[in-house]
Amino acid sequence: MLSGKAATCGVRLALALIMGLALAGSLPIPAQAQGSIIDLEIGGEGATSWNIDRIEPGDSGTKTVELHNAGSRNGFVTIWISDIEEIDYGGDAAVLGDYLLFDLPCDRLSSNITFPATIYDLPQDGSDQNHIKINPLYAAETITLVWEWEFPETGEPQNDAQGDSLSFTINYLLEELPPGDGGGGWGGGGWGGVGPPPPRLLELTVDMWGTVTSGNMTEAGVLMETIEATSADGVLTLVLSQGTRVLDCLGNRLDLIEVEPVTPPNPLPDACVIAQAYQFEPCCTFDPSAEVIIHYDPQALGDSVDKKDLVIAHYDRAQQQWVVLPSVVDTGSQTVAASVGHFSMLAMLAPGPEVAPTSTPEGALPPAPEVALTPVPEVSPTSSSGLGAGAWIGIGIGILLLLGPIVWLLTRRR
Repeated sequence: MLSGKAATCGVRLALALIMGLALAGSLPIPAQAQGSIIDLEIGGEGATSWNIDRIEPGDSGTKTVELHNAGSRNGFVTIWISDIEEIDYGGDAAVLGDYLLFDLPCDRLSSNITFPATIYDLPQDGSDQNHIKINPLYAAETITLVWEWEFPETGEPQNDAQGDSLSFTINYLLEELPPGDGGGGWGGGGWGGVGPPPPRLLELTVDMWGTVTSGNMTEAGVLMETIEATSADGVLTLVLSQGTRVLDCLGNRLDLIEVEPVTPPNPLPDACVIAQAYQFEPCCTFDPSAEVIIHYDPQALGDSVDKKDLVIAHYDRAQQQWVVLPSVVDTGSQTVAASVGHFSMLAMLAPGPEVAPTSTPEGALPPAPEVALTPVPEVSPTSSSGLGAGAWIGIGIGILLLLGPIVWLLTRRR
């Protein structure tokens, strides 16, 4: 048994430990979440939950997450927010989601969002027009993301949101790089400075007379995300799917496509151009085909035009004529759509009875130039039998060669 002195020391030590734990528990805990590691493979998802409450204006913090590509192929990560829940404890209609700002500093970040941003500015699903992507995440590589948040001090009514709570989930999806542009996984070892360098990512911008949409692509011109560009008036939409190779008509990668409404050239016979044409600069090619959608105004068409006959056509400058594309009319959404592999100018036509779509396959590139064949000279016949003089001479010589030995044998026997 312990002596009285030892027991007294033990009691004092226990009391000191209890007081220390109690004091540590009473200290304020910063509003900062612990880091986490998410293992991803191509096509796989991961997520982290986040709960923010009991904070005051002026508070800020971070949340750290490590993304690890556990597969053998290079990819890129798409990020979005889900499961947003707010509690307005004060009942004053001022909630954290309207005032809390988020930022994600990262040299691989690709986004069309202006940071810092509120929770509702961030993408709400994987296909949201607002996007956040980390490009690239190489095979076997781990990168650290540090989310930053701030509850700025701006006064009323922002102060009314203090004490409220906000919870949500951050989702991460690893997608494969387009084929032929670094998707092989660098031998399964990730990029470590040995072997060929990883693909450098560039940006393609589509400018529709002032409305700008952009997305990432590889040096070979292959899009790493879908670009859906729509003009400010909502009339023209261009959809370029992920994996599309975007080049000019000389085979060079494009960084910028500019679209402007223009006065159309002369239309086809018995056809009229509806509203206006659209000029694309420079001349573009898409593989696979891009989708073009043009909205029409039923009232502007008039009674003489059957909406089901509307088509999209591109202008062939060499032939100085419109080439009608196989088109789909949706009278419900009041749109005409067509797939195009190349164009420089487009318009919507209301064709007459003599105008029919060309036989050019949907989305086909310009046909290869025809190869000129050298004609073989004809041999003119010299007799009615079809045999020339040279042929008859040959036959005569053959007969003499055959009869010569026979005549010689008969002469010897006599």
